[in-house]
Amino acid sequence: MLIFLKFSEIFTKTEKVRKVFLNILKKNLESAFERENFKGKVILKRDKFIVEASEYRDFFERIFGIKKILVVNEIDFKDLKDLKKKIKKLMGDKVKGKTFGVRVKRKGKHNFNSLQAEREIGGELVKKGGKVNLDNPSLWVKIEIEENKAYLVEKEIYGAGGFPIGSEGRVLCLVSGGFDSIVASYMIVKRGSGVSFLFFNLGGFTHLKEVTCLLNFFWKRYLYGISPSLFVIDFRPIVEDIRGVVPRSYWGIILKRKMFEVAGEIAKRFGFKAIVTGESLGQVSSQTLDSLYVIDRILKDTMCLRPLIGFDKEEIINLSRKIGTYEISKRVKEYCALVPDKPVTKPDLKKVEEIELLLEKNLISLVIRTMRVINPPYEIEEEDVEIEGVPDGAIKVDIRDKEEREILAFGADLQVPYDEIDNYDFEKGKIYIFFCNYGLFSQEVVLKLRKKGIKAYAYRGGIIRFNSHFLF
Repeated sequence: MLIFLKFSEIFTKTEKVRKVFLNILKKNLESAFERENFKGKVILKRDKFIVEASEYRDFFERIFGIKKILVVNEIDFKDLKDLKKKIKKLMGDKVKGKTFGVRVKRKGKHNFNSLQAEREIGGELVKKGGKVNLDNPSLWVKIEIEENKAYLVEKEIYGAGGFPIGSEGRVLCLVSGGFDSIVASYMIVKRGSGVSFLFFNLGGFTHLKEVTCLLNFFWKRYLYGISPSLFVIDFRPIVEDIRGVVPRSYWGIILKRKMFEVAGEIAKRFGFKAIVTGESLGQVSSQTLDSLYVIDRILKDTMCLRPLIGFDKEEIINLSRKIGTYEISKRVKEYCALVPDKPVTKPDLKKVEEIELLLEKNLISLVIRTMRVINPPYEIEEEDVEIEGVPDGAIKVDIRDKEEREILAFGADLQVPYDEIDNYDFEKGKIYIFFCNYGLFSQEVVLKLRKKGIKAYAYRGGIIRFNSHFLF
């Protein structure tokens, strides 16, 4: 079996750029073959890839850069008379009692032209009981001729189009698990960008589990040729800080600016050219033109791309159904940690910046420092690393340094500074609850100790939350 993979916009590029794009596309094809356990040989021709294989599989339809896919039957022929005879044998029974049309594309030198070939092949098929209808036939007989070989099209399918993933730089996609952000990610990879993902965790273990499920599906189904990292930021300390000092009407806009501030820093650190969001103009209060203007002002060394800026919600939902993410996104809960009754829709930049001066100064660097990086397949622990209470017999471990302990008191059973955790001999038969100020470093410690078989948990929200619950 031969499979023709016709290119999309690649041929609009210069020869030099086209060569680069085709090399990337070939690499992505080979990555797809490996992931899908598909055996095939890829041959590059000027206007297409030819795949020699024993079967056709639908993953070809999800590889960006391919406009059309043809499954063809290769025919050797001597002359037009010989070709007519062979086409008649292959297609005679299929056109019997049906309307049909013949379309021929030809390359090379022949003693006939394409129109002549169409007429004569059509005439032979009429003898088998078919009826010609070139306006709306029930069957098209399509043939591509190159020198002394003809290729009878058995199946014609539209591909994903766009550019090969990796041909247009690297971007950082902000994902929440909902409909919008993953559709935006699809739209940007279709244009050739290599992606990684940034997730601001507002709902703890359950929220992370839902997002990794969605990203696993998306990676396996579409992201051939790349292995995107997932950066996980526990943003709950930022949320609590905003809730405590920011006027309610400004909660949403400042939360979004803080997310963009973190995203911009990560983009700069890891070399992403842009961040990508699923925002649509006017969809919610933080997506009015005035709000987007104020949000974007926090970015200094990167830009924000919004592939869905002109889409309405129904169009986004329809796209999510088309790409297969709808059912997974539908199950993801809304984690709206900050929902004011009357959110500001025309924020003033100067006032927003003044309000932000009330926020804790070190929290942004703290949440970035404790960021988790997960590579595909996006597998996480089966059990939540956080805990709300302290079980009987559990040992409370304070992992802060001496200076932090002097500033904020806490009655721990054991004090092991974060930097000394690796050298401390924890007993496997005991339960340890780890504490730091906000619960961020504690999660990192727990993940490390669980790999050693230690029964460990991080107290959700840290010492600040523990003291607010039990001391007041």
